[in-house]
Amino acid sequence: MKEVMERASKKFNEFGPLGVTSQDHKDLGSTPPDILKENPGKTKADVYSNEELEQVLQAWIDDRDKYTKPQYIDNTFTQSYLKVLRKKILLSIKYLRSIDRLPEKFKIFDKIVK
Repeated sequence: MKEVMERASKKFNEFGPLGVTSQDHKDLGSTPPDILKENPGKTKADVYSNEELEQVLQAWIDDRDKYTKPQYIDNTFTQSYLKVLRKKILLSIKYLRSIDRLPEKFKIFDKIVK
């Protein structure tokens, strides 16, 4: 059981939320999103269209931009969430690039994230 959890955790930490399956979620004791339940063995990157991938990344980047504004600097919760969000963006861009699914709009990050 511990090995299964460690494998799933490693996958989350290596590929981010777009690179894990329904089983990975279950192995960590979390509830997988419906789209992964409906597509066993597939990741969100496998299932989402290019437009959906672009929308997800853009939403995360918009949140990152919002929470880096001065009014959030002293908010401990926001700063903690911002660290998680930055990691999620970084891992997702790396993962999407590695499977040749990084939307064109975000290829500018390609040089930054290598």
